[in-house]
Amino acid sequence: MTRAPRYHPDFDLDVLDGANWYKRSSRILALDFTRKVEEAVLDLIDHPERRTAFEYGLRYWPAVRFPHFIFYDFTASEVC
Repeated sequence: MTRAPRYHPDFDLDVLDGANWYKRSSRILALDFTRKVEEAVLDLIDHPERRTAFEYGLRYWPAVRFPHFIFYDFTASEVC
């Protein structure tokens, strides 16, 4: 069963800030960053149990190629 994503209110802003930072070097790099974040989100929605929980039950999923992580938790019906 795929869980529905529920995002922190600042998630979009954080991704946009990261993309803008990479865009200063290269537009292609900024696009790759947003693609890698999107891929990471889709992967963690499909397999949220793959990562081990640490403090406060949070888990994290890396964005491949970039030094960024998505912190999350999940319930039976949501990834949040």
